[in-house]
Amino acid sequence: MPDSSLVVPSEGTTSGPAQVRVEIFVDGSNFHPSTESAGIEHPVAFGRLATELTSAVGGTVLVGLHYVAGAYPEPRDNDPRMEPGEYHARLGRKRSTDQLYNRIAQEPGVKVWRERFVYRTPDEKDSRPIVEKGADVRLALLMYEGAVHDRYDVGVLVASDADFGPAVEMVRALGKRVVWACTATHRAVKALVRKGAEPFEMTADFLERCRYVPSTPTGKARGIKGRV
Repeated sequence: MPDSSLVVPSEGTTSGPAQVRVEIFVDGSNFHPSTESAGIEHPVAFGRLATELTSAVGGTVLVGLHYVAGAYPEPRDNDPRMEPGEYHARLGRKRSTDQLYNRIAQEPGVKVWRERFVYRTPDEKDSRPIVEKGADVRLALLMYEGAVHDRYDVGVLVASDADFGPAVEMVRALGKRVVWACTATHRAVKALVRKGAEPFEMTADFLERCRYVPSTPTGKARGIKGRV
């Protein structure tokens, strides 16, 4: 049975209502903290999120969902740059994120892009011990590439970083709609709206409909709590 969450346009179809193709771009490293800050504790099924967002923006065809996030490097137990006892903490971070990304990659219509998390020594200019490299650039390029190749009519950006403003401007210049999907935590950020993105708030009720419910070995469904 075909997956109902992905609608593939038929070649040569000329009759019927016009199709509205939707492609979704998720900043994974931003999505999880924003939903947690908004009080969402349950995990999200990104295949279901794609279907719900497609419907919410008036789409009829889901092209796909791109999930971009940083991936932790494999730690080395004898790395002289690590603090004593840090090996197991780093290994735990890698295993938990790998498990999450592997689960998301199995969902229908979803492609996971793994960029890099880099460990660094905090200093006066930047207190972060971990920084993400390449994810924002990857997401912006995917948005632009899809618009240039006319893959979609509506691009949905699930992020809250004002740095995506130039990407929104360029996609809008190519005649595409851009919808900025955010949680209540970030709805006050208007930088992307000023660049031409249409805001859409993912409320608690909306995200509840996207709840991830895994199957048990017996095939029965059960709910779980934990990171989104």
